[in-house]
Amino acid sequence: MWPFDWKERRERRWLLRAFSPYLSKDRFDGLMAEASSFPRPMESKEIHFLLLQVRDDDADEARPLVVEAVATACDRGGVVECMMSSFVLVTFGLYAWEQRPPAELMAELAGALLERMGSNIRIAYGRARGLHGLLGSEKRFAHTALLPGFGRYTATLLSTDFGSRVVVGDG
Repeated sequence: MWPFDWKERRERRWLLRAFSPYLSKDRFDGLMAEASSFPRPMESKEIHFLLLQVRDDDADEARPLVVEAVATACDRGGVVECMMSSFVLVTFGLYAWEQRPPAELMAELAGALLERMGSNIRIAYGRARGLHGLLGSEKRFAHTALLPGFGRYTATLLSTDFGSRVVVGDG
């Protein structure tokens, strides 16, 4: 239906131009073909998550700690959903490309972060039934996770000593 697909073709060209410095055309075409398997706006899912905070006594000292925590999370199979100041939320098992069990990845990451960062980090991790997908409005949106009880998980994290980890949620 040629008169009606011009907008879709124009959007595809725009996306290809935006991502061509980072993806080959073959990889871009593969992602576009898989687009139908990506989560739709806010689906209910079991979410394995790890919430961490690095020491933030001094902003100049906190920055490299956040950078190291994010790099380690990504290297260990986590997906950084959100960063806010010295807090980072990492999820596992929500995307098709993740191959290993999320609980295994999460426990490995918690151990690796504590080993590398010691008393400069505290960690709360677990799983909970939540929502995952697109959230926002016409002016701002994000692909993220919504966790019921997140305030409790954060409070538990804040009451945990630096250099330690705690299991929260459904473990």
